[in-house]
Amino acid sequence: MSVNRTIDDQRGDNVTGVVPLYLPGEAWNIGQMCNMCSIRPGDPIDPSQVFDGTWHDTTSLTNDTEPIIQVNFTGHAVYVYNIVINIVLDHEPDVATTTDLIFYVDDHHVAYYAETPRDNTSTPAVSYNKLVYSNTSLEQGEHILQIKTANQTKALTLFDYVVYSTYEDDAQLPPSSLSQPSQPVETSHTGLGDPQTDAHAPTLGIIAGGAVGGAVVVIVAACMLYALHAHRARRRKARFGRITSRSSHSGAPQDADAIDGEGCSAKPTMPEEPRSSLYSRIVGRAWSPPWAPSSVVSSSGGASFAQVERRALLVGKIQSLQARLHELRCARASKGGRGAESSCPSAVESSLSTMLVGLQQELSTMSTELRLEDRY
Repeated sequence: MSVNRTIDDQRGDNVTGVVPLYLPGEAWNIGQMCNMCSIRPGDPIDPSQVFDGTWHDTTSLTNDTEPIIQVNFTGHAVYVYNIVINIVLDHEPDVATTTDLIFYVDDHHVAYYAETPRDNTSTPAVSYNKLVYSNTSLEQGEHILQIKTANQTKALTLFDYVVYSTYEDDAQLPPSSLSQPSQPVETSHTGLGDPQTDAHAPTLGIIAGGAVGGAVVVIVAACMLYALHAHRARRRKARFGRITSRSSHSGAPQDADAIDGEGCSAKPTMPEEPRSSLYSRIVGRAWSPPWAPSSVVSSSGGASFAQVERRALLVGKIQSLQARLHELRCARASKGGRGAESSCPSAVESSLSTMLVGLQQELSTMSTELRLEDRY
């Protein structure tokens, strides 16, 4: 939405605070405070008729450096207002009252304004809020306006203020269907009102309502995502809790001596296969040789899943060793009574027994860790 903003000669931009630049500084006077100036407050200027009661004054002679006013703004239209003396002063006829101005926008000469005083008593001596330049065809963006007092003639400049039009959101360029704002008209000293003020209220209401609605949607979505994440976390924990619980109660591998005691005709018994399909896929690999590492990869199980898989491998290795020891002891028993040598375990059998004890201890430790992890 396009809005109008004012840049006062002394107080500057009513939004950004940027003040005009006067060059050279010694060539300019603060009009309402200059009692030594030929054009001074009360004679003939009435400060109550001037915008904000302030203006800047300079007189350019033909051999002087051009006095310059530089105004920076961001917008798409600009309007310059001066105080103009319309007559030759009776009491000081030699005082310059001619207005002779040259305008530049972004270093390009764009306009010229001249006003010659008239010796006519019916003409108002002073024109306030006089529009001396306007440009409504600028591209929205940053611009530099320069106002120069021509040095070809003896001229007077009484600068009052600048109005520029801009879009409230500079990042959002206006649609091509939007028309340029109407040109400001000359007003009284009460000041130039903002023609868009009344339109702001509904716009701000719509923006505020949209912002609140968007915030509510974001909060609801965040709550739903959090609840979904918590539900999935509980399901994962319950699933792995069932796996570790079933694996810890499925029965420890039988001791080698117990297997031997059942007789050579009996085979080592395997642990009861759990009902959990996930655990079956993992442990089933360990029960069926070769005992290679499982290729099952958990997407969310973390360290607990890896430990369950490791435990399955240990179970398989223990069962394999038990089966091998069973065979060796049966072979040794078949020689029964043929000497003391047959009753002594071989070196291979002793080595396998030692390995079996170590694996059983590791399995016991891992089962304890799994139970503790499931508890916390």
